[in-house]
Amino acid sequence: MQRRASGRTALAAMVMVALSVLAGCGLGESREPFAFRIAYQALPVDGAAPSAADMEVMRQIVESRLEATGVAALRVTVEAPDVVVVEASPASVVDDVRSLAGVAGRVDVVPLGDTQMSEGQRIDLAAFPPLFSGDQVASASVGSDQTGIRTVDFVLKDRGRLLLADYTRNNIGTYLAIVLDGQVISAPVIMDAIAGGEVQISTSRVGGFTLAQAQGLVTILQFGELPFPLREVARSD
Repeated sequence: MQRRASGRTALAAMVMVALSVLAGCGLGESREPFAFRIAYQALPVDGAAPSAADMEVMRQIVESRLEATGVAALRVTVEAPDVVVVEASPASVVDDVRSLAGVAGRVDVVPLGDTQMSEGQRIDLAAFPPLFSGDQVASASVGSDQTGIRTVDFVLKDRGRLLLADYTRNNIGTYLAIVLDGQVISAPVIMDAIAGGEVQISTSRVGGFTLAQAQGLVTILQFGELPFPLREVARSD
């Protein structure tokens, strides 16, 4: 009986040594290989700071946007009362992350009347009130036009579809802009009534949208606008 007890003691000691070795090698820990870390601070809107519930909504939107890019490793968390932290890998996706995570993502369809605007131009939405906003987008995808130029296509919900059909039917020959965060993306002339609620956005730039640009806009349309703007406040690689 004494020998059996000694054997069990020796076996237990071996197990403890093995576990210690594994822990020392890091096999018992969860270490994500994040290549960089970016912190964003949520800014007040009309003097009101975001609540904990608002911060969680923003965390989910940022996470959904970035997951849609297929980033290899990702963690999005809320720190302090008003900071969203993005950790991701590989290092090569840092520009993609920055182009999506901190963007407010407000999309507006804006009647311009006879005013012509160029792509990239800032627009005063008080002077040019939107017909409707991105909350009327039901779905979005990357597409192409008849010449093969890359486009962003989206389908409207019922209210947006009716508003667009009515407006375009009565305003043929005027300009209508697609605006992202106050900046014109596209501002074509209305050539005909758009009755089916299907909209195709293109750019006048040579070659059209790059794939990254088109996918980024589709992602923003799919997951919606952040309720509070985010400002990048720290980054570490």
